[in-house]
Amino acid sequence: QQTAMQRLDHMQLRLTQCHPRQRWSRYVERLSQLTDRVRQQQTRTLRLVRERLHARSQRLQGQSPIRQLAVTRRTYADASLRLGRAMRQLLDHQQQRSSALTRTLEAIGPQATLTRGYAIVQAEDGKVVASVTDVRPAQRLRVRVADGAMTVAVDHIVEPAPASR
Repeated sequence: QQTAMQRLDHMQLRLTQCHPRQRWSRYVERLSQLTDRVRQQQTRTLRLVRERLHARSQRLQGQSPIRQLAVTRRTYADASLRLGRAMRQLLDHQQQRSSALTRTLEAIGPQATLTRGYAIVQAEDGKVVASVTDVRPAQRLRVRVADGAMTVAVDHIVEPAPASR
């Protein structure tokens, strides 16, 4: 009996499932599900296309000549500032070096020696006289001292003392 009852329930279920209204309801539900899936896929596709479009737009803006020109101008301006600073530093360094060399020259140069009471003696041809053997009697010499120069004539030569050993 149970089997007949079960068969009867099964047949009734099949009959209700085969009823046009039921079939229509299932088709409508299936259509609704498919419509939702299509909308979701369209939304995903649209979002993906927008993301790609945005990325390409950003990349295109990065390659824009106007943007590249602005970047180049900033780079040039920065380089100009750095070059100006480097030139000022180099000039300051060279001025300090020049000042130091000038002070050194003033301390050990010929004028400092002349100021201490020494003289520079030159023959008429401009060669410095370093020994009595470089001159002869009646020769004219130029003698430079701290505050000027004078011309003198050799009157007498005192022979050099013999070198002591």
